[in-house]
Amino acid sequence: MFYIIEKQDQLDQLHIGEDTFIHIIATNENYHPALQNISLIYVRWIKGHKGYILCVDHSESLPLKITDILDKLSKVNNLYTLDKKAVLHHFPTLSPQLIDVQLINSYQHFQEINIEQYESKVETDFKRKYYTESPSVLIPIAKHYEKYENVYDHIEQTINKISENIREYDFLNHYVAPLFYNIEKQGIKLSKESFIEHFKTLPNPKFSVSKGKIYTQYNLNTLTGRPSNAFNGINFAALNKTNGERAAFIPENDFLVEIDFKAYHPTIIAKLAGYEFTGNIYDQLANEFPGSTPETIKELVFQQLYGGVRKEFQDKPFFSQVNDYTNRLWSNDGAIGTQFGKRFTKQMIENPTPQKLLNYIVQNTETIFNVVQFSAVIDFLKDKKTKIILYTYDSILLDYDSSETLLNSITSLLKFNYSTKTGHNYAEIK
Repeated sequence: MFYIIEKQDQLDQLHIGEDTFIHIIATNENYHPALQNISLIYVRWIKGHKGYILCVDHSESLPLKITDILDKLSKVNNLYTLDKKAVLHHFPTLSPQLIDVQLINSYQHFQEINIEQYESKVETDFKRKYYTESPSVLIPIAKHYEKYENVYDHIEQTINKISENIREYDFLNHYVAPLFYNIEKQGIKLSKESFIEHFKTLPNPKFSVSKGKIYTQYNLNTLTGRPSNAFNGINFAALNKTNGERAAFIPENDFLVEIDFKAYHPTIIAKLAGYEFTGNIYDQLANEFPGSTPETIKELVFQQLYGGVRKEFQDKPFFSQVNDYTNRLWSNDGAIGTQFGKRFTKQMIENPTPQKLLNYIVQNTETIFNVVQFSAVIDFLKDKKTKIILYTYDSILLDYDSSETLLNSITSLLKFNYSTKTGHNYAEIK
């Protein structure tokens, strides 16, 4: 059977087994996945000898209907893909079947799957030399096919390894990727005037802005597993708090609510080290240091956690257990596994120290705790107007509809101490 599938009868005849790899080729891959259109879809049965190109929008082919393609893919048990979150923006109903190869790979051994190395000169020229709104539509189908045949050959062993114990990765596939898709798809409403004032240097706002909203994009494949959140020239995890740029982000409903975990890293480290606080962490520690204040205690705690526990503090129960836990981590010469399979070695860390290793473990544990809690919140809000629109490590931002009076119900799903702040734009949160 020829590799180009452009007619319904060809699609009907195409055999793809219970385990199939898919990759969506957007008409313009610079756009956020929520704003992209599909040009082609590469599919390959993992027991097959070649892949196929399903044509949706390309200058060399007839178009298949997206609904017919979805019907075909929905019959497949396991759909392997490099980026489940991106595919969900196009095919959310496929979530139960989708398996995120890149995310699982990054948890098992941090090694990026670089597909750009297989880019043809033709594709590179279209992207860099010739401006066109839909480059993928003009790049020859044969070049797309050649690229993704090479990509599949590159990741075939990884897919086969994942398929041997697929249930082991349920948390990553069914909680991590869907959570961040559900946050991304909401977008954040913009104040047009403020956005233009503070972000006027963005070369192509259309890549992430549509109908008065901007779309965030979480990179899940980081060294620690803690998602970063930068797209199209804006780092949403590091927005300036003093220059007014946060005023560009406003509610679609009534106001914004920020829920922020208090003393989150010391709390996580205490759990990892087996130490239990009975009340407010900083107040409790202040009792051990006469004359201190919560502010000075907070500074002292972070100095000990990430700078190493000084000798004079090693007799304090909390710091003693943190010191012992950190030393146990550092004495392990093999891979250190966290809950749900993230693996760390000293060799993964640039200029490794015991405190850096501890920090990596904490960042991954923080992410796991957050995914569990915020997935419950997302599920609770699925038929509500109130939505999570931004995630920033130890906090979430809600676009809140006050008529729903949901805040107590939302916070009841959280397992750690928190504070709440409100505002009519992100700069006013207080």
